[in-house]
Order: sequence, then structure tokens, then C-alpha cells
Amino acid sequence: MIGFLFLALIVPLIGLILAVKFDDSWDLRTPQGVQQSLIYVGVTVIITLLIGIGLYFGSTSHKNFKEVLHYQINKMEHWERWSEEVTKTRQVACGTDEEGNTKYCTEYYQDTEYHGPYWYAWDNFGGKRKVSKKSYEKWKKEWANEKKVGFNKGSADWLDKKLDGNIYQINWPKTFATIQPYSKIGTYENKIRVSNSVFNKVQPSEEIIKKYPRPADKNNTQSIHNYGSPYPVSNEDRLLMNRTNAKLGWRKQVHIMVLLFPAEESKRVVDDVLASWNGPNKNELAIFVGLNKDKTIAWADVHSWVDKTRIHTEVRNGLLDMKMFSFEEVQPMIVKAVEKYWVRKEFSEFDYLKVEPKPIYMVLAFIIIPLCSFGLYYGFDKINERNGFYSRFHRKRINRFRI
Repeated sequence: MIGFLFLALIVPLIGLILAVKFDDSWDLRTPQGVQQSLIYVGVTVIITLLIGIGLYFGSTSHKNFKEVLHYQINKMEHWERWSEEVTKTRQVACGTDEEGNTKYCTEYYQDTEYHGPYWYAWDNFGGKRKVSKKSYEKWKKEWANEKKVGFNKGSADWLDKKLDGNIYQINWPKTFATIQPYSKIGTYENKIRVSNSVFNKVQPSEEIIKKYPRPADKNNTQSIHNYGSPYPVSNEDRLLMNRTNAKLGWRKQVHIMVLLFPAEESKRVVDDVLASWNGPNKNELAIFVGLNKDKTIAWADVHSWVDKTRIHTEVRNGLLDMKMFSFEEVQPMIVKAVEKYWVRKEFSEFDYLKVEPKPIYMVLAFIIIPLCSFGLYYGFDKINERNGFYSRFHRKRINRFRI
């Protein structure tokens, strides 16, 4: 950061020194020269600082990574259509001018506009978003507690156009089976993945990276990832785990991921996946399970960034104690372990790690900032030329053509 700022500040000053030394129109002994120099330095420093800061953040943006965030919808509303009287303007003919051309004047008039219908949803973070009528009707049936909570009083330019619109509301009945899960992709800073630290000693092959991409990077917010295991993941299984993440995700700051593999892959596949990901995200509880053809559990492993890894042991042993794998049995065990042992790691403790800017951005800074400074000088020089002030270079060129 200091290098970018230093370059952004020093280049305009060097430009000013050269201008004063070799260009008479920048003579600091004259009011015009002082004014011009102050404007040049002020404008150039501001622009080059903005460029420098932009290049710096661009050069270090590779430390920002995607993560999956989970929450649930707690409330939905249906706003019926309603009217509103509004004042509008239009251009109307209002005579002619001296040459007989039509003159136009602004006329104000009243009109009626209609709004809605709208359907809204609120999540447990207080966020509001528009949803479809189909979505509202689905959860209206599931939650079965719709009630009128108000109305939008209508107005109109004519009484026969006036329309009031009722507001209806449904609320989550606070049962697990009626959770409406919602997830999105967020970003966070992970210096570990881009630093020259001991955490990045394993370099995966391109084949491994392509085979096991980081799900969040592909905008995949699902809780279950099946890599060829014999277990047939159903929509009910996905809904169960998505609801689990919706229930725990916002409160415990966790993204539970269950990754299923055929038993013959062996636990070595876990190392390949973690190497491809450069480790899990800070909120991920990655649960790896190897399944035999009869859906019995052959092996299990658990990884995350938590400091106290008791949760890894509890989940792994819980899985190995099961005879047959099923999400109906796995889910309660995971919930119990997360409620009791999960504490998301704070990545602020890695602030000491140094993230080097990408070299290409430093090269761009050394090209763009001087060019910007020279461009502004050239602009001032052209203005001076129009005003009759010529630099030594221009005077020599003019005199050469006169001879």
C-alpha cells in the first residue's frame, strides 16, 4: 500500500519540478504560474492517489474468497394493488412566436397510478426482498396463518379509479418442518490461502483442482455433495440438510457440508479435496464419508478451522458407530455436535500474514501514474498555448518554422 501511495505522490511532484525548470509558463514568480502549479499538483495528486489506491486493492483482491451463508425466511407479506393520485406535467401548444412557430408551455395535471400487487419476504437478519406469487402461495399453505395487518389507502383523480389495497402477512410457525431455507454467496478475507505460510505447502495438480473445485467458488450453496457414492441423495435429504443449515447457519455461523465418496476412494481423497480447496472456508464444517455399495460406512473424516477439534471427533465417531448411512440418522447427531462444540474461528488472528500485491499491478502503476501525470501537464500546456503562453519547447519549434 505504501509503495502505491508513494508513487502516486512523488510522480506529480517530479512532474512539477520538471515543468518549473524547463517551462517558463510555470514560473512560480508569477501569479499565473503559482495558480497553475497549485491546480496541477492538487488535481494530479487526487487522480493518481485514486488510481494508486484502486490498483492496490485490485492487486490484493485475491485474498477475498466466496463463502456460503445460510438463513431462513421468518415473515412474508402480500400487498394488494392500490391507486395513487399523482401530479404530472406535459407540453401543450400555447400560441406562436413572432415568426409563426408554435410555442409550447408546461401544463400540470392530475393522474392516477397503480402499484402492486407485491409479495415480500423478510429473513432472520431483517433483510427484505421481493418474492413471487407462487412462493408466497406455497408458504401461505405451509404456514397456514395468514392475517390482514393493514392496508394502503388509495387516492385518484377520479373517484371511480380509487382503489385501496389490503396487506396480508404470514409468519413462520417456529417448527423445523416449516423452515423456509435460504442461502447466498458472501465474501470474506482469507490471507492464509494467498500467503507464503506453512499452510500452503501442498500444491495440488490441475487435475485435482478441476475434479474437486471449491463449491462456493462455483456459487454452489448446497449442503450435500455426492462424488460418485452409492447413496441416492433425494430431494428430501437436501431439504433436511438445507433446513439444518438455515436453523444453525445464521446463529452459529456455520455451513455444514456432507461430502459422499465411494469406499474404494479411501481417506486419501480427503487430502486431495483439502489441497484443491487450500483448506475449508472459515465457516465450513466439512464432513467426508466413504460408503460401501450396501450403504454402510467404510470411513469418515471431519475438517474445519475450529481451534477446539472435539466436534471433529464427535461427528467422526458418531458416523462410524452407525451401521447404515442415512441423513435421517446423521442429521440429529450433527446438530447436537454443532450446538455443543462449534465455535467459528476468527481469522483476525492471521492479520500478521503479509499478502504481496500481484506484480502485474505494480507494473501497471509504474505505467499509468506517470502517463496520467504527463497527460495533465500536456493539458495545461495546451491551455497555456491557447492563452498565448508558450513553453521553451514550443518557442523553439515556432522560431524554427519562422526561419
